Amino acid sequence: MTMTDEMHHEYGLIYRPFGPMIYQQEISQELFDDLLESGRGSQENYRQHLAGNMKDERGLSNLISEESREEMLDRCALYMAGVDGKPPEYRDQMRRASEFILDDVWINYMKAYEWNPPHSHKGDLSFVIYLSNPVDQSIEENHETQRETNAPSAGRISFRYGEKHEMSDNFFHYLPRAKDMLIFPSWLEHQVFQYTQEATRISVAGNVFIRYK
Repeated sequence: MTMTDEMHHEYGLIYRPFGPMIYQQEISQELFDDLLESGRGSQENYRQHLAGNMKDERGLSNLISEESREEMLDRCALYMAGVDGKPPEYRDQMRRASEFILDDVWINYMKAYEWNPPHSHKGDLSFVIYLSNPVDQSIEENHETQRETNAPSAGRISFRYGEKHEMSDNFFHYLPRAKDMLIFPSWLEHQVFQYTQEATRISVAGNVFIRYK
C-alpha cells in the first residue's frame, strides 16, 4: 500500500486499495463500553440471519443506547464526506441532507477455528467494530505463516473487489485491533479468516440505509 492509496486526517484513515473506499477509525470509550455490556445482556440468537460459521452471534439492535447509535451514524456520515472528497466537517451537511437509518446490529463471539465465508450485506453502508481481538497472537501466527506462504491471512478481515490482473490486486487484508471501526459499502464482498489460538474475538457489525431528503 502506497501513500497514494490512503489518506490521513484527524478522524481516521481512508484506504483506497481499489474502487470502493474503506474507512478505519477508533471508536470512543463510551461506545466501546456500551457495546460490550449490551452483548453480555443479549439473549437473541442471531445465527439464522448471518453467514458466519460461529456458534455465538447475538442481536443487539434493541439494546444499544441512543448515544451509541448517534456515534455510529455520525461515523457513517463522516465516511460519506470522504467519498465525496470533502473535509470531515462536511458530515454535518450530510446529516442535514440525508437520513441515516441504523438497521441490523449484532455481536459476534468468534472462537479459534471459526470463520466468516465471503459475503456481502444489505443496506448502503456496513461497519464492523472490534471490541476484543487476539491480535498479538494473530501477528505471531502471521509471521509464522509468512515463512510458508506468500499470502498470510490468519486473523484478518479481507475485502475483495473486481478481478485480479497483473500489477493490480483485487483484495485488501486488514489485521484489526480493539476499538477499530471499519466502514465500507454494504455490497463489498468480505470474509474473515480463522485463527488457531484459544482466544475469543468480539466484534459488532451493522448495516445503515441512507435516505436522501
